[in-house]
Formats: sequence, structure tokens, C-alpha cells
Amino acid sequence: MRFIRGPVIGALATCMALSSTLTGSAVAGPTQAVPDAREVQTAYGLTAAGYGTRVQGGDVPAESGRTAFSIIACTKLAGLEKRNQLLSLINREGVRVSGVRTRQWTTRQPNTPNGVTVSSHSLTTIASVKLGDTRLLGDGLVIEGLRLKTRAFHDDRGFRTQRNFGFDRIELLGLGGLLDPDVGETIDVPGVGSVTFFSGVNKRSARGAAVEAKGLKIRLDGTDTIVTVGSAMSRINNRVPAGVLGGWGRAANARVLDGTIVSGKLAVQPLPCRGTNGKWIRNPTARVSLPGTLVIGGAVGSARGDQFSKRKAYGQTRGKIARVAIGGELVIRAIKAQANVRKDGNRLIKSARGTSVGTIRLGGELEDVPGAGETVTFGDVAKVTGRKVVRTKFGIKVIALQVKLLDGSFVSKINLGEAFTRIRPN
Repeated sequence: MRFIRGPVIGALATCMALSSTLTGSAVAGPTQAVPDAREVQTAYGLTAAGYGTRVQGGDVPAESGRTAFSIIACTKLAGLEKRNQLLSLINREGVRVSGVRTRQWTTRQPNTPNGVTVSSHSLTTIASVKLGDTRLLGDGLVIEGLRLKTRAFHDDRGFRTQRNFGFDRIELLGLGGLLDPDVGETIDVPGVGSVTFFSGVNKRSARGAAVEAKGLKIRLDGTDTIVTVGSAMSRINNRVPAGVLGGWGRAANARVLDGTIVSGKLAVQPLPCRGTNGKWIRNPTARVSLPGTLVIGGAVGSARGDQFSKRKAYGQTRGKIARVAIGGELVIRAIKAQANVRKDGNRLIKSARGTSVGTIRLGGELEDVPGAGETVTFGDVAKVTGRKVVRTKFGIKVIALQVKLLDGSFVSKINLGEAFTRIRPN
């Protein structure tokens, strides 16, 4: 690691240098054609994802859901784009993150020097990360303008990858200098713990490619808790004999500020293109709260699936919540949404079997759970609508409960328990 006496703006040279040393593969040069902006079918399964923060394990109650999580879970289409954002996040252990933006997109570039190129892209940017006591004359670490970008692609040279890191400024307070950390370097931050800069994975084979970039890995003092700040991932493969599996299970999704900001895609677990070899994979979040409004405990998104042949495959996703408390009066337990799709020859069989709600109590009194599509008003707290199911050509989406708050809160609508599964046949 080098200390820098002058300001660091952009760190573009650092970003490109890190990319070339890590990926081990060239990327198309300045003669690249403009990607086709239309949605175009390709021969590949494409996945891209990114998030702002994730907390895992240790003695601190683990709010391990990926924040500002955005994903193109699985598609054969080029020309898609997804985004998410998070204005600010404060961790009581001295980690403060603001201005997280994630973006994923897929492209097909015809008539390039290397023929047709199909790519999966992911970009995560974070305006500010502050660790420790960063007030005047304090000790701590400040990172500004953190950028992570990944690309997995296929051209006439086969499957390849690209990975880029960048930042505007990194300063270790109390030492009077700016930092230029090396990839994989670890430093100690007083009052917080150890911080490892820039890491990831890069895999390529004749069947596909995957690349992931992580910004910071923070191990908190006195615990085994690890906080990851900034992640971007891209994947491409051709291992989809029956078709492209896709979808996600997620615990909740909230629209705030009258829908101007979408928050929440809480505890999201995507279903991979190829499946999971029949094993459930999970993304849990222990506890999320909006003071005075909403407390969600025991949130889990899950997914599983498999492909047996060109004619047989299945996918399942779940969104589960152990307990929701709304306004201190309305308590809902054991919420589960489940979406199931099975491919049998030329048929797709879709169902919401497994979707359920345990109990609803208002002021301690047991209430009836609303039926499918039924809306019930619970005091002056909320309107709750029962199970919603939407079937599409290739899949099914399930919402266990939809809640609209009546207290004038900035939270306007909350979906509790969501699942979406699809199989797009070849």
C-alpha cells in the first residue's frame, strides 16, 4: 500500500491496471460495435447481480440480506436492464454507507472484429463508506466513489471475463494521508477492525464463465462478523438443456415515499439458470425495522430447481417471514409464498401450492386471515389483501399478503412473502 500526498481523482488508471492483472483475458477494443438495444434472443443463459452491503455471522445480530440488491436472475435475452438504489445505511458497529446504486444489463454486439459478442454486465457504485469515528480529529477510514464492474461474455474466442475496481479517494484518518491499496491488502482501522480491499473470483471453461468483484471485506473487532461492502457479479453459460430457469424468492418488498423509491427486495434469493441440482439455497435476513412503523423478523428467500433432460425440469421459489409487527398493533406470523413450475414434455405446470399465512392478531385478538384476493381493514392500522397469483406464459408470481398502511406513513405499500418462478423452454 502506498500513501499519496496529493488528492486522488477518479483512480481510473488504478482501475484499469487492476482489471488487466486480474482477468487474464483481453476485451474488445475501441472498434466495438454499439450493442443492440432491443431485446434479442441469444443461445446463452445470462445472469448479473449486485448489492451494496451484506452482514454475515458473528456475535452481532446478522442483518445479512443484501441491500440495494439488483439482479437479472436468469435470461437468454440481450437488451435487458435492472437497477436498484439505497440512499443510506447505518450499522451500529461503526459502518456507514451512503449512495449505493446497482445496475445490471445484457448486450449482444454484432459485426465486431471478433464476430457476435454476447455479454452479461454488472456495475455497483457507492458514493461514501465511513468506518469508525470519522468526526473531526477522529480515527477511521473514509472511501469515496467506490466502483465495481464485471462482465462475462462469449465471442469467437470462447467464454471470457473482465473485472474492474475503482475509487475516487481512500483516507485513513489520524495518519494524515490518502491510500492507494493493493488488491487483497488488509489494514487495521482503530475502533472497527480489519479491512481487506478488493477481491473476487474469476472462472472460465468450455461451458461458461463467471466473474465476481467485492469492494471491502470488514472483519469487526471482538466478533466473527464480516461486513461486505460492494459486490458485482456476471455469469454466462450454455448448460440449459430444457430451457432457462429463472425467478426469485423474497421475503418482502416495500414502496416508500409514495412509490418514488423502491426499497426492499428483502432477503432475495434468485433461481440460477441451470438450477441448483435440487438443493434449496437461501438468503436470510434476521431483522429489519422502520421505527414506529414496521418490524420484520426471520425473513428468508429460497430457491431450488433442476434440469433432467430437454423435456423435464422444475423450479421452486419461496419467500418466508416468521413475524411482522405493524404499528405495534397488528402482528402477522408464519407468512410463506411459494411458486412452482414443472416442465413435462411440452407442458408447463404452474402452481402456488405451499403458499400460506399462519395467524393475524390485532391488539392481541386473533383475526381471520383474508382469503385469496380479499381485502380486510384492520382497525386504523392497515388494509391487508390475501393471496395474489399472476400466471404468465412461462411462469407464475405469488404474493402471500399485500399491506397498505393507513397511518400516513411514508411506506405506502408492502408485499409480504413473494415468489416468482419461470421456465423459458429452448
